[in-house]
Amino acid sequence: LPFGSAESQDVTVRASGFTGTVNAEVVVVPDNGARVAYPITFDMTQGDPRSALVTVSLPLNMMSRIEVWSK
Repeated sequence: LPFGSAESQDVTVRASGFTGTVNAEVVVVPDNGARVAYPITFDMTQGDPRSALVTVSLPLNMMSRIEVWSK
């Protein structure tokens, strides 16, 4: 994101190839500081693939990675 972007950002996460209920985490990993995890659940009985919108908070003016992990 450009320098000075808003701290709050929407991230779209897509799950495919799973069955049942899938618990996952969207994780913001900044270059400096603690990581922050945002839990998300996909109900794959409603169809495959499934998408969800997660609002995350990014540290201002700091490089960060966004990772998604199923649990």
